[in-house]
Amino acid sequence: MDSVWPVSQEDGTSGQIIWPEYGGEQIKSMIETRRVSDAWCTRVQQADRWMLMIRLQQTQLGDDVLSRPLSDLRKAAPENPAHQISDQARLIELLQMLVYVRGMSSPGVRPGSPQLAVLLTCWDELGFEGTPSEALQVRLPMFWAFLSATWPAPTVMGLSALGRPLTPHTSDSDYSSRGPEQFGFVVTPEGERSPDLTWPIHLLLDKQSQQEAD
Repeated sequence: MDSVWPVSQEDGTSGQIIWPEYGGEQIKSMIETRRVSDAWCTRVQQADRWMLMIRLQQTQLGDDVLSRPLSDLRKAAPENPAHQISDQARLIELLQMLVYVRGMSSPGVRPGSPQLAVLLTCWDELGFEGTPSEALQVRLPMFWAFLSATWPAPTVMGLSALGRPLTPHTSDSDYSSRGPEQFGFVVTPEGERSPDLTWPIHLLLDKQSQQEAD
């Protein structure tokens, strides 16, 4: 069952956050089988704002002429490994499928690409000094090119829900005494830190209000 959270702002702007109850295997299966279930079709068609969370440090990039010089490829021993789709291609294909499903909307549902926010999770582990969009361009350049071509102004933010890496084998007395709410932060598209973890939601609500006004 989906978790539905009503949200509102001081200026009266309101909306709902619908957090689907699903396992990661559903997304993986969606990409591998190229099939979108009825439940996901309904979610995609009815939601006017999407939030995609990516953990950059866990993405795998395949070698190509941009990441590996041809001279290195010549020296490599000839192999015939099983072909695997890169994480960039998987993310692109996922969004392509969702946008396509969105275009098949039933009467009464507004077609077109919804507002999209990309949230780069575990930002504190990246050790990146630039803005979130710059980090995405460096790590996933092809995916960034697709985002920029599909959405006029994609919103990319960083998120560190805990503020620092924690391990089950090491105690952190400062973290325990002050509480997790004192450490988490969001990195805005401009690269500034905010302790307000609801900031991405406010931004999506503001952008939607501006779009409706236009």
